[in-house]
Amino acid sequence: MIRRILAATFFLFPTSAMAQTAAPPASNFPALKEYPGPACAEPGVPPKRPGAVNAMEVDRYNALLGTYNKKAHDYVVCINAYVRAADNDSDLIQKKSRDAVDEANAQNQ
Repeated sequence: MIRRILAATFFLFPTSAMAQTAAPPASNFPALKEYPGPACAEPGVPPKRPGAVNAMEVDRYNALLGTYNKKAHDYVVCINAYVRAADNDSDLIQKKSRDAVDEANAQNQ
């Protein structure tokens, strides 16, 4: 009984066809592993509120907070630019992939 099941398995799933199928490469672009991360300067930690409530401490805090907010804004702008550039890179890779499929399909018709 087991021999019949094994024989049926070999006839239903020919090993020669499976052996001819090459495993897809892990990546067509090995340098992708070295894709650069964002080179954006992080804003750091926000300033702590003053313990004492006097005009000089409040003014100092407001100045530090203004500087922090500017750095945080610049960081967000930089990250958004990085993401747009990465999306453009991804779109280019996808276009090349679609073009390769279209070319292969055109040759097989």
